[in-house]
Amino acid sequence: MSISENGVRSDAGGLHRVHVFVLCVAFALLLAYLSFIPLLYCPLPLDETIQRFARLPYLQLGAESRADWVTNVCMYVPLGLLLARLLQPAPRGRIDPAVLVGVFVIGAGWAVAIEFAQLYFPGRTTSLNDLIAEAIGTFIGAVLWLLIGRRSLAWWRCILIGGKSTASAALTGYAIAYLILSIAPYDVVISWQELSEHVNSPLVDVWLPGTVCGPVPCSVRLGFEVLLVAPLGLCWVMRRQRRLSIGGALIAGRAPGLVLEAVQPPLVSGVSQGASVVARAIGFAVGAVIFLQRKRLTLIDVHRYGRSLALASALPYLWAAMYVNGWWSGRWIDVVAGWVRFDDVRWLPFYYEYFTTEQEAIHSGIVHSLFYMPMGAAA
Repeated sequence: MSISENGVRSDAGGLHRVHVFVLCVAFALLLAYLSFIPLLYCPLPLDETIQRFARLPYLQLGAESRADWVTNVCMYVPLGLLLARLLQPAPRGRIDPAVLVGVFVIGAGWAVAIEFAQLYFPGRTTSLNDLIAEAIGTFIGAVLWLLIGRRSLAWWRCILIGGKSTASAALTGYAIAYLILSIAPYDVVISWQELSEHVNSPLVDVWLPGTVCGPVPCSVRLGFEVLLVAPLGLCWVMRRQRRLSIGGALIAGRAPGLVLEAVQPPLVSGVSQGASVVARAIGFAVGAVIFLQRKRLTLIDVHRYGRSLALASALPYLWAAMYVNGWWSGRWIDVVAGWVRFDDVRWLPFYYEYFTTEQEAIHSGIVHSLFYMPMGAAA
């Protein structure tokens, strides 16, 4: 714990405690907002609401609903982590029962409040399953902070140093995030029958299941996967500090691809395909080549040619964005008809995510963020 110039206490990660509190409140309010969409409020007498809440059902969830339940768990992990950081700014690498109890009471209390308030919003499903998932997620977040919070703070300090340390820490963080998201939402099968049904489903194929590409060509999806894996190859070669041929990088890149595809069949929503192994190996090799050619790349005068390169790449990337969003596959209408359609658009943030599963909503948010991130970087 340290004291900043203005006298506000801050933790070892450089964040003031008040900032952590603001983040915690903001995330809690975001969870409430997502739980109330589409905000169709319907007043109820308080005694009737209490009676309904006392009769919350415990639903028997099938395999198809397990992903949403696990997603509910994951949504509350950041809240538990932020609460634990607020209560224990400098974790000691061991479980602190007092912090766990405090986080659990606050997090579970907020979950109960949200589930209770959901009864005033018709169309939202309230159940004991959600309460259990949210309590578990809060508990997991607190445990993660208490056990690995110290390492997380050390990683963040490396991010702030600059230079090679920052690059290495950023790539390490990216690699961990990529591996975690690659097997989300962790909806593991719980019987041999579920495993057999999934293995024999269209989601598992030796090369490429045609059902998983949707309106976007599979080649575009695989190309995107190559780009996502490239930082992993760069990180691996940087840490090993040795020269590696392209063939060697391709061979080394098969390992993470094979491991990630091997863990997909035991997941209800997992997609396992041989094409991803090849794409990841190529991406791994691309990252390795970028690191090996770093001296040549540093010869590029970014200050002189950076804007020109950004402008030159803007149009192709914009065309790709239009293509992925279906601009060239649908039927065009005139400007007047298009303007009229604006009246049917709901501008409420995350409104359309209400009509899909929680898993798909989170996946959509991540994909769109990553897709438009290069535009912000170029700008």
